[in-house]
Amino acid sequence: MRTMGFQILNSILIALAITVPAYSLDCTPIPRSDQVAGKQLKIPNGATMPVVLPANFNCTYVINPPLMVFAKLQVENKLKGLNDVIIVRDSLGKSTVITSRSPFLSTFTIFPHTITMIQVTTKSVQMNSMFLLNIAFEKMSTPTLQALATGSSVMNYQTLNETQIELEERQLVTYQANEAITVTLGKSLYQNDIFDNFYVVDGDFHYPTAVTRISQFNQCGTVCYRSQTNTVTIVGLDEFTDESAVVLMETYESEVYDEVVAMTLYDSDNYWDITNRTVNFDSARSNLAYMVLSKDSDGIVIADFSFTEAPPHMIAKAVAGPPNGASKVLVDFTDISITYPIKLNVKYLSIILTNCSAKFTVSSLYNWNQKQ
Repeated sequence: MRTMGFQILNSILIALAITVPAYSLDCTPIPRSDQVAGKQLKIPNGATMPVVLPANFNCTYVINPPLMVFAKLQVENKLKGLNDVIIVRDSLGKSTVITSRSPFLSTFTIFPHTITMIQVTTKSVQMNSMFLLNIAFEKMSTPTLQALATGSSVMNYQTLNETQIELEERQLVTYQANEAITVTLGKSLYQNDIFDNFYVVDGDFHYPTAVTRISQFNQCGTVCYRSQTNTVTIVGLDEFTDESAVVLMETYESEVYDEVVAMTLYDSDNYWDITNRTVNFDSARSNLAYMVLSKDSDGIVIADFSFTEAPPHMIAKAVAGPPNGASKVLVDFTDISITYPIKLNVKYLSIILTNCSAKFTVSSLYNWNQKQ
Protein backbone atom coordinates (compact mmCIF):
# COMPACT_ATOMS: atom_id res chain seq x y z
CA MET A 1 0.00 0.00 0.00
CA ARG A 2 2.88 2.37 0.83
CA THR A 3 4.60 1.59 -2.49
CA MET A 4 1.38 2.24 -4.39
CA GLY A 5 0.99 5.59 -2.59
CA PHE A 6 4.45 6.71 -3.66
CA GLN A 7 3.79 5.58 -7.25
CA ILE A 8 0.59 7.64 -7.40
CA LEU A 9 2.38 10.64 -5.91
CA ASN A 10 5.20 10.45 -8.43
CA SER A 11 2.76 9.97 -11.32
CA ILE A 12 0.93 13.16 -10.37
CA LEU A 13 4.18 15.13 -10.27
CA ILE A 14 5.44 13.72 -13.57
CA ALA A 15 2.14 14.21 -15.36
CA LEU A 16 1.71 17.80 -14.17
CA ALA A 17 1.99 20.16 -17.14
CA ILE A 18 3.62 23.52 -16.50
CA THR A 19 3.15 26.08 -19.25
CA VAL A 20 5.87 28.67 -19.68
CA PRO A 21 4.67 32.10 -20.81
CA ALA A 22 6.18 33.86 -23.76
CA TYR A 23 6.87 37.01 -21.73
CA SER A 24 9.36 38.25 -19.16
CA LEU A 25 8.09 36.36 -16.09
CA ASP A 26 9.38 32.80 -16.15
CA CYS A 27 7.36 29.88 -14.85
CA THR A 28 10.03 28.39 -12.64
CA PRO A 29 9.10 25.25 -10.66
CA ILE A 30 9.68 25.18 -6.90
CA PRO A 31 12.66 22.83 -6.40
CA ARG A 32 11.94 19.81 -4.23
CA SER A 33 15.31 20.40 -2.57
CA ASP A 34 14.01 23.73 -1.20
CA GLN A 35 10.95 22.14 0.39
CA VAL A 36 12.53 21.25 3.73
CA ALA A 37 11.87 22.20 7.35
CA GLY A 38 13.07 25.70 8.21
CA LYS A 39 12.99 26.97 4.63
CA GLN A 40 11.04 30.10 3.68
CA LEU A 41 10.38 30.82 0.02
CA LYS A 42 8.97 33.74 -1.94
CA ILE A 43 7.59 32.90 -5.36
CA PRO A 44 8.30 33.93 -8.05
CA ASN A 45 12.06 34.30 -8.02
CA GLY A 46 12.49 35.38 -4.39
CA ALA A 47 10.54 38.62 -4.90
CA THR A 48 9.71 40.64 -1.79
CA MET A 49 6.74 42.46 -3.34
CA PRO A 50 3.88 41.24 -5.55
CA VAL A 51 5.11 40.72 -9.12
CA VAL A 52 3.37 42.01 -12.26
CA LEU A 53 1.88 39.24 -14.39
CA PRO A 54 2.11 39.42 -18.18
CA ALA A 55 -0.86 38.66 -20.40
CA ASN A 56 -1.39 35.00 -21.39
CA PHE A 57 0.46 33.77 -18.32
CA ASN A 58 -0.35 30.23 -17.22
CA CYS A 59 1.83 28.60 -14.59
CA THR A 60 1.23 25.93 -11.97
CA TYR A 61 3.45 25.90 -8.89
CA VAL A 62 3.64 22.65 -6.93
CA ILE A 63 4.19 22.35 -3.18
CA ASN A 64 4.89 18.84 -1.93
CA PRO A 65 6.36 18.76 1.60
CA PRO A 66 8.26 15.60 2.54
CA LEU A 67 7.34 13.28 5.39
CA MET A 68 7.01 14.99 8.80
CA VAL A 69 7.19 18.48 7.27
CA PHE A 70 4.15 20.70 6.79
CA ALA A 71 3.90 24.00 4.95
CA LYS A 72 2.04 27.26 5.30
CA LEU A 73 1.13 29.12 2.13
CA GLN A 74 0.11 32.76 1.97
CA VAL A 75 -1.15 34.13 -1.34
CA GLU A 76 -0.85 37.89 -1.85
CA ASN A 77 -3.55 38.79 -4.35
CA LYS A 78 -3.43 41.92 -6.49
CA LEU A 79 -5.31 40.59 -9.48
CA LYS A 80 -7.02 43.28 -11.55
CA GLY A 81 -8.36 41.55 -14.64
CA LEU A 82 -11.88 40.16 -14.25
CA ASN A 83 -10.78 36.91 -15.89
CA ASP A 84 -7.40 36.63 -14.17
CA VAL A 85 -7.43 33.88 -11.56
CA ILE A 86 -5.38 31.95 -8.99
CA ILE A 87 -6.65 28.44 -8.21
CA VAL A 88 -5.29 26.56 -5.18
CA ARG A 89 -6.00 22.80 -5.26
CA ASP A 90 -4.73 20.07 -2.96
CA SER A 91 -4.68 16.29 -3.06
CA LEU A 92 -7.08 16.11 -0.08
CA GLY A 93 -9.90 17.47 -2.20
CA LYS A 94 -9.98 21.17 -1.35
CA SER A 95 -10.09 23.80 -4.12
CA THR A 96 -10.08 27.59 -3.71
CA VAL A 97 -10.53 30.15 -6.50
CA ILE A 98 -8.96 33.59 -5.97
CA THR A 99 -10.03 36.48 -8.21
CA SER A 100 -9.77 40.27 -8.26
CA ARG A 101 -12.73 40.34 -5.86
CA SER A 102 -11.05 38.07 -3.29
CA PRO A 103 -9.21 39.38 -0.20
CA PHE A 104 -5.61 40.53 -0.51
CA LEU A 105 -4.36 37.68 1.69
CA SER A 106 -5.40 34.02 1.61
CA THR A 107 -3.70 31.48 3.89
CA PHE A 108 -3.52 27.69 3.48
CA THR A 109 -1.96 24.82 5.42
CA ILE A 110 -0.36 21.90 3.58
CA PHE A 111 -0.14 18.53 5.31
CA PRO A 112 3.08 16.48 5.08
CA HIS A 113 3.50 14.37 1.95
CA THR A 114 0.46 15.86 0.20
CA ILE A 115 0.39 17.93 -2.98
CA THR A 116 -0.90 21.48 -3.36
CA MET A 117 -0.96 23.11 -6.79
CA ILE A 118 -1.28 26.87 -7.33
CA GLN A 119 -2.32 27.71 -10.88
CA VAL A 120 -1.86 31.37 -11.86
CA THR A 121 -3.60 32.39 -15.09
CA THR A 122 -4.09 35.67 -16.95
CA LYS A 123 -5.96 36.30 -20.19
CA SER A 124 -4.85 38.01 -23.40
CA VAL A 125 -5.31 41.60 -22.21
CA GLN A 126 -2.53 43.05 -20.05
CA MET A 127 -4.21 44.27 -16.82
CA ASN A 128 -1.09 44.64 -14.61
CA SER A 129 -2.34 41.99 -12.21
CA MET A 130 0.16 41.06 -9.51
CA PHE A 131 0.71 38.18 -7.07
CA LEU A 132 3.19 36.75 -4.59
CA LEU A 133 3.42 33.37 -2.83
CA ASN A 134 4.96 33.17 0.66
CA ILE A 135 5.76 29.60 1.71
CA ALA A 136 7.18 28.41 5.04
CA PHE A 137 8.13 24.79 5.76
CA GLU A 138 8.04 23.55 9.37
CA LYS A 139 8.85 20.30 11.11
CA MET A 140 5.98 18.14 12.33
CA SER A 141 6.29 16.79 15.87
CA THR A 142 6.03 13.05 16.53
CA PRO A 143 2.90 12.05 18.48
CA THR A 144 2.81 9.97 21.63
CA LEU A 145 0.76 6.76 21.69
CA GLN A 146 -2.26 6.48 23.99
CA ALA A 147 -4.75 3.65 24.37
CA LEU A 148 -8.35 4.65 23.77
CA ALA A 149 -10.51 4.03 26.83
CA THR A 150 -13.18 1.54 25.75
CA GLY A 151 -16.13 -0.05 27.50
CA SER A 152 -15.80 2.36 30.43
CA SER A 153 -17.37 5.57 31.74
CA VAL A 154 -14.41 7.64 30.47
CA MET A 155 -15.26 9.85 27.50
CA ASN A 156 -12.34 10.16 25.09
CA TYR A 157 -12.13 13.70 23.77
CA GLN A 158 -9.69 16.35 22.59
CA THR A 159 -10.36 20.05 22.32
CA LEU A 160 -9.15 21.32 18.96
CA ASN A 161 -6.87 23.87 20.63
CA GLU A 162 -4.98 20.99 22.25
CA THR A 163 -4.00 19.69 18.80
CA GLN A 164 -2.48 22.94 17.47
CA ILE A 165 1.17 21.97 17.28
CA GLU A 166 2.55 25.50 16.88
CA LEU A 167 1.21 26.60 20.25
CA GLU A 168 3.35 26.07 23.34
CA GLU A 169 3.09 22.86 25.35
CA ARG A 170 1.07 21.04 22.72
CA GLN A 171 1.74 17.34 22.20
CA LEU A 172 0.14 15.32 19.43
CA VAL A 173 -1.52 12.08 20.53
CA THR A 174 -2.15 8.96 18.48
CA TYR A 175 -5.13 7.06 19.88
CA GLN A 176 -5.08 3.29 19.51
CA ALA A 177 -8.01 0.93 19.99
CA ASN A 178 -8.76 -2.74 19.34
CA GLU A 179 -11.06 -1.90 16.45
CA ALA A 180 -11.95 0.99 14.15
CA ILE A 181 -12.49 4.40 15.76
CA THR A 182 -15.23 6.95 15.15
CA VAL A 183 -14.18 10.60 15.51
CA THR A 184 -17.19 12.88 16.06
CA LEU A 185 -16.97 16.65 15.82
CA GLY A 186 -18.52 18.33 18.85
CA LYS A 187 -19.24 21.80 17.51
CA SER A 188 -19.50 24.74 19.85
CA LEU A 189 -21.65 27.77 19.14
CA TYR A 190 -18.57 29.95 18.68
CA GLN A 191 -19.18 31.51 15.28
CA ASN A 192 -15.47 31.86 14.43
CA ASP A 193 -14.63 28.16 14.68
CA ILE A 194 -12.84 27.12 11.47
CA PHE A 195 -12.16 23.45 10.74
CA ASP A 196 -10.19 23.61 7.45
CA ASN A 197 -6.81 23.37 9.19
CA PHE A 198 -7.59 20.40 11.45
CA TYR A 199 -6.90 16.90 10.19
CA VAL A 200 -7.60 13.30 11.17
CA VAL A 201 -4.68 10.99 10.36
CA ASP A 202 -5.92 7.43 9.95
CA GLY A 203 -3.30 4.73 10.55
CA ASP A 204 0.49 4.98 10.80
CA PHE A 205 1.36 8.65 11.30
CA HIS A 206 4.32 8.59 8.91
CA TYR A 207 2.58 6.57 6.18
CA PRO A 208 -1.15 7.09 6.85
CA THR A 209 -3.93 5.12 5.23
CA ALA A 210 -5.91 8.35 4.89
CA VAL A 211 -5.75 12.02 5.88
CA THR A 212 -9.07 13.88 6.14
CA ARG A 213 -9.88 17.47 7.01
CA ILE A 214 -12.39 17.80 9.83
CA SER A 215 -14.25 20.30 7.63
CA GLN A 216 -14.73 17.50 5.08
CA PHE A 217 -16.30 14.89 7.37
CA ASN A 218 -18.96 13.13 5.29
CA GLN A 219 -20.23 10.39 7.60
CA CYS A 220 -22.81 10.42 10.42
CA GLY A 221 -24.59 13.31 8.75
CA THR A 222 -21.26 15.10 7.99
CA VAL A 223 -20.16 15.28 11.64
CA CYS A 224 -17.95 12.21 12.00
CA TYR A 225 -15.18 10.11 10.48
CA ARG A 226 -15.01 6.32 10.80
CA SER A 227 -11.43 5.10 10.58
CA GLN A 228 -10.18 2.31 8.35
CA THR A 229 -7.55 1.30 10.93
CA ASN A 230 -7.43 1.14 14.72
CA THR A 231 -5.30 4.29 15.22
CA VAL A 232 -6.10 7.97 14.65
CA THR A 233 -4.29 11.25 15.33
CA ILE A 234 -5.87 14.71 15.39
CA VAL A 235 -3.60 17.48 14.08
CA GLY A 236 -4.20 21.25 14.09
CA LEU A 237 -2.03 23.41 11.83
CA ASP A 238 -3.25 26.91 12.65
CA GLU A 239 -3.08 29.17 15.70
CA PHE A 240 -6.63 30.51 15.83
CA THR A 241 -8.88 30.03 18.85
CA ASP A 242 -11.39 27.23 18.44
CA GLU A 243 -13.96 26.32 21.07
CA SER A 244 -14.99 22.98 19.55
CA ALA A 245 -13.73 19.48 20.35
CA VAL A 246 -13.75 15.96 18.97
CA VAL A 247 -15.02 12.86 20.77
CA LEU A 248 -13.51 9.45 20.00
CA MET A 249 -15.06 6.03 20.56
CA GLU A 250 -14.76 2.60 19.04
CA THR A 251 -17.03 2.39 16.03
CA TYR A 252 -18.92 -0.65 17.29
CA GLU A 253 -20.12 1.45 20.28
CA SER A 254 -21.41 4.26 18.08
CA GLU A 255 -23.10 1.91 15.61
CA VAL A 256 -25.56 0.82 18.31
CA TYR A 257 -27.32 4.14 17.69
CA ASP A 258 -29.13 5.51 14.67
CA GLU A 259 -27.29 8.76 15.31
CA VAL A 260 -24.61 10.01 17.68
CA VAL A 261 -24.28 13.78 18.05
CA ALA A 262 -21.66 15.70 20.05
CA MET A 263 -21.52 19.30 21.16
CA THR A 264 -19.10 21.46 23.14
CA LEU A 265 -20.09 24.03 25.76
CA TYR A 266 -17.56 26.72 26.58
CA ASP A 267 -17.24 29.53 29.13
CA SER A 268 -16.87 33.04 27.75
CA ASP A 269 -18.91 36.21 27.80
CA ASN A 270 -16.97 37.68 24.91
CA TYR A 271 -18.67 36.02 21.98
CA TRP A 272 -22.37 35.37 22.24
CA ASP A 273 -25.18 36.36 24.52
CA ILE A 274 -25.50 33.71 27.21
CA THR A 275 -29.09 32.86 26.39
CA ASN A 276 -28.07 32.18 22.78
CA ARG A 277 -25.23 29.87 23.77
CA THR A 278 -27.49 27.08 24.93
CA VAL A 279 -28.57 24.43 22.45
CA ASN A 280 -32.00 22.96 21.76
CA PHE A 281 -32.21 19.47 20.33
CA ASP A 282 -35.29 18.12 18.60
CA SER A 283 -35.40 14.72 16.94
CA ALA A 284 -37.78 11.89 16.23
CA ARG A 285 -35.20 9.21 15.46
CA SER A 286 -35.63 5.92 17.30
CA ASN A 287 -32.28 5.49 19.08
CA LEU A 288 -30.19 8.60 19.60
CA ALA A 289 -27.22 9.62 21.74
CA TYR A 290 -26.16 13.20 22.46
CA MET A 291 -22.68 13.62 23.94
CA VAL A 292 -22.24 16.94 25.76
CA LEU A 293 -18.80 18.23 26.79
CA SER A 294 -18.14 21.23 29.04
CA LYS A 295 -14.82 22.52 27.69
CA ASP A 296 -13.77 25.10 30.27
CA SER A 297 -15.32 24.03 33.56
CA ASP A 298 -16.73 21.05 35.44
CA GLY A 299 -20.45 21.52 35.42
CA ILE A 300 -23.39 21.04 33.04
CA VAL A 301 -26.93 22.32 33.54
CA ILE A 302 -29.95 20.65 31.96
CA ALA A 303 -32.15 23.74 31.93
CA ASP A 304 -35.31 22.07 30.71
CA PHE A 305 -36.55 18.86 29.14
CA SER A 306 -39.88 17.92 27.60
CA PHE A 307 -41.10 14.98 25.56
CA THR A 308 -42.64 15.57 22.15
CA GLU A 309 -43.41 11.86 21.79
CA ALA A 310 -43.49 9.50 24.77
CA PRO A 311 -44.74 6.04 23.80
CA PRO A 312 -44.53 3.01 26.13
CA HIS A 313 -41.22 1.16 26.52
CA MET A 314 -39.15 4.26 25.85
CA ILE A 315 -35.77 5.09 27.38
CA ALA A 316 -34.74 8.66 28.18
CA LYS A 317 -31.76 9.19 30.44
CA ALA A 318 -28.55 11.13 31.02
CA VAL A 319 -25.43 9.13 31.85
CA ALA A 320 -22.06 10.21 33.27
CA GLY A 321 -19.84 9.28 30.35
CA PRO A 322 -20.13 8.01 26.79
CA PRO A 323 -23.39 6.36 25.73
CA ASN A 324 -22.58 2.82 26.85
CA GLY A 325 -23.62 0.42 29.59
CA ALA A 326 -20.66 1.31 31.82
CA SER A 327 -21.74 4.92 32.35
CA LYS A 328 -23.70 5.66 35.53
CA VAL A 329 -27.24 7.00 35.14
CA LEU A 330 -27.48 10.61 36.31
CA VAL A 331 -31.07 11.44 35.35
CA ASP A 332 -34.08 9.32 34.38
CA PHE A 333 -36.23 11.73 32.38
CA THR A 334 -39.26 9.44 32.62
CA ASP A 335 -39.48 10.28 36.35
CA ILE A 336 -42.37 12.78 36.44
CA SER A 337 -41.22 14.15 39.81
CA ILE A 338 -38.09 15.75 38.32
CA THR A 339 -37.85 19.54 38.47
CA TYR A 340 -35.61 21.76 36.36
CA PRO A 341 -32.98 23.07 36.12
CA ILE A 342 -30.75 20.12 37.02
CA LYS A 343 -27.18 21.10 37.91
CA LEU A 344 -24.60 18.34 37.48
CA ASN A 345 -20.97 18.53 38.59
CA VAL A 346 -19.62 16.63 35.60
CA LYS A 347 -17.25 17.45 32.75
CA TYR A 348 -19.31 15.50 30.23
CA LEU A 349 -22.46 13.44 29.90
CA SER A 350 -24.56 11.66 27.30
CA ILE A 351 -28.30 11.93 26.83
CA ILE A 352 -29.84 8.76 25.38
CA LEU A 353 -33.29 8.71 23.80
CA THR A 354 -34.76 5.39 22.64
CA ASN A 355 -38.20 5.10 21.03
CA CYS A 356 -39.12 8.66 21.96
CA SER A 357 -38.40 12.25 21.02
CA ALA A 358 -37.78 15.27 23.20
CA LYS A 359 -36.64 18.86 23.36
CA PHE A 360 -34.10 20.00 25.92
CA THR A 361 -31.68 22.80 26.65
CA VAL A 362 -28.18 22.45 28.08
CA SER A 363 -25.65 25.00 29.26
CA SER A 364 -22.31 25.05 31.03
CA LEU A 365 -22.65 25.65 34.76
CA TYR A 366 -20.52 28.79 34.44
CA ASN A 367 -22.80 30.30 31.82
CA TRP A 368 -25.88 29.34 33.79
CA ASN A 369 -24.58 31.02 36.93
CA GLN A 370 -23.69 34.14 34.95
CA LYS A 371 -27.21 34.24 33.58
CA GLN A 372 -28.90 34.19 36.99
